[in-house]
Amino acid sequence: MIISEISHEVDGREHTISAYLDNFKLWFTLPLDIGRTDVIDAFVAAALLPAMHTGQPIVVQSKKPLSPTLLLGLTQLQRIYCQWWPHLNMVDIIAQQGTSDIQIKSNACFFSGGVDSLYSFVKNRRQLDALIFVEGIDIQLDNKSLLDEVKQKNQAFANTFNIPLINIRSNIRYLPHTFGLSWKKYFCGAGLAATGLLTGFQTVLIPSSQPIIDIYPDGTTPITDPLYASEATRFFYDTPQLRYEKLAFLSKHRLAMNTLRVCWMDKSYNCGQCEKCLRTRLILRLLNTPCPTLAPLDELKPILKWRLRALEDFKIVENLRRAALHQKDKQVVRLLKYLVWRERLKNGLATFEQRLFKGYLKNRVYRLFGITSQ
Repeated sequence: MIISEISHEVDGREHTISAYLDNFKLWFTLPLDIGRTDVIDAFVAAALLPAMHTGQPIVVQSKKPLSPTLLLGLTQLQRIYCQWWPHLNMVDIIAQQGTSDIQIKSNACFFSGGVDSLYSFVKNRRQLDALIFVEGIDIQLDNKSLLDEVKQKNQAFANTFNIPLINIRSNIRYLPHTFGLSWKKYFCGAGLAATGLLTGFQTVLIPSSQPIIDIYPDGTTPITDPLYASEATRFFYDTPQLRYEKLAFLSKHRLAMNTLRVCWMDKSYNCGQCEKCLRTRLILRLLNTPCPTLAPLDELKPILKWRLRALEDFKIVENLRRAALHQKDKQVVRLLKYLVWRERLKNGLATFEQRLFKGYLKNRVYRLFGITSQ
């Protein structure tokens, strides 16, 4: 993978830093007083997983230096990623090395208004100097109305605590998809780390998405995220607790609950129906806690529409079951137990049919009943 045509363009109070990763132009638009143009660290970090997926070495066609600390970390990351995902390849990284100096001696935290980032901020607010919201990661760049609504909510929250909110726009969410990788499964930690390296903050918190008791291969983990550090910027995978525990803590903070946005659909602030919204509504039901941005979950039937395929899916449901056991909600415990049993059975039958009949029977049944394969 060739990293070339590093560019820096100033437009009023903003500037855009970009580079080509093969034919993909990766760009970041930041406030003028934030953003590094002296090193290549962010773009090499972003290139790592796509290069491993294609099996190409990373070749930097620029005299801008790469941090030796980051280079060592990327080597360690490759060894971990290849153990987790054997289809990836170890690749060489060819770049001029040079120590990366600290530019901003402050601590920042990524912030989206979700459970994880709200929890990380509230728990660490005395040590934090700024919040970072990246447009284009959770919300599509062309969804202006929703972006404006979320930015206004986030800004109001930040203003209440008198902490700067840094808005960054980037197309980094599209980078892994261009090279055939899932953002969530492989790339989200790398994407946030690349953005963090570009900001120049000395310490950046990446709010945790999986609890410390459940370390499994994922795009962001307490094992991998800190390895994206340079001499100038280090990363903490912050407070890896159960989501249930985080919401129980946040339920006592009115401003956090008024800001909470968990939806991964681009339809509204919280659609209430996607899996992530339903998960959060279920936990709020267990906690008997109202939330102004999410309707109460009065019916449990929507939970039965969930499909559990990956290890992560089963881990999430197991943690929800633990929460239900803790709250002594036998109805939810039974529902989740049935859901896991049903999905394991379906997955087992699907694997058996695929190995024995190569999907022939499934396709025949679909055609017989007029079902569209998804």
